Amino acid sequence: MKKLGIITSVLVGVAMLAVSGGSVMAASNVETAPYLAVAQVEQLYQGIVGTVGADSDIAGGILKVTTKSLGEVEVVLNEATIYSAPGQAEVAKEDIAVGGRVAILATLGEDGKYVALRVMAVPKTPTRQHVSGVVVSVENKVMTVMNAAGETITIELPDGVKGGVVGDFISTSVRKAASGEKPVATGTQTAAEVQTRLQTQLNAVAGQQVATQAEVQTREQTMTKLGEKLEGLVLQNKGVLEKVMAKAPESAKAGIQAAIGNCEQRMEQARQAIQNAQQKAGGTQQSTQSGQATNTPGSTTTPGGQGGKP
Repeated sequence: MKKLGIITSVLVGVAMLAVSGGSVMAASNVETAPYLAVAQVEQLYQGIVGTVGADSDIAGGILKVTTKSLGEVEVVLNEATIYSAPGQAEVAKEDIAVGGRVAILATLGEDGKYVALRVMAVPKTPTRQHVSGVVVSVENKVMTVMNAAGETITIELPDGVKGGVVGDFISTSVRKAASGEKPVATGTQTAAEVQTRLQTQLNAVAGQQVATQAEVQTREQTMTKLGEKLEGLVLQNKGVLEKVMAKAPESAKAGIQAAIGNCEQRMEQARQAIQNAQQKAGGTQQSTQSGQATNTPGSTTTPGGQGGKP
């Protein structure tokens, strides 16, 4: 049952929406995966992604699904089949429609028939989107974010999801709402929080023990990339803030101006973090080299600090 759960999770992940670079991508081009044989399990499991055909008998429990790699596949629905859809609490067989896309986890019996364990309706339009910009107002668990182009989006902040304050450069994942309703935030992250995370990663890399020249070079390359991300983050943050400042409402300008001033301080913090990491890495390297010299076979260290043979 544990392995079945893993396969189910994989299937659900295939049909979910992915957010990348501020754009939304649906799983409409995902090809049907080949069947999965699970060790020590008698049945075979098949992930099927495709479109429900017009010759399906949904009420009678038969789906004819058109896929890219398997052609048309017949899938049997029974009383044990579980139905779902992103963003919906309850889904029934009647919610599966001809022409709609579905992601199915099915068993493949010895008779060659597929029986659906789970059927997930894949929405035609994305249910989530990614929003980045500057917070221009927060009131009564409602946050308004403006991007560099002056476009705004008003987002609800449910319990458990922390919003930003006016002037914060924030990245937010939101769940699209029905017409006339505000989108709901599912997670937020400010630029300051990202900077703190990058600085922590940089410090951790700097403290790594390295034994070979190749490891030294790898660590230096990683530190360089993290350092560039740190400085680039603050510069980008400041650039967007300055553009939003020219278009933001008067009530937000004081907070945005303060945030622009804070960018200089954050840039200095980033540069100091990079410098500290470089010094820490240098000290770690010297310590490693010293330990290697002390442990060289055939030599000892005398109390006076001079090496010699016994």
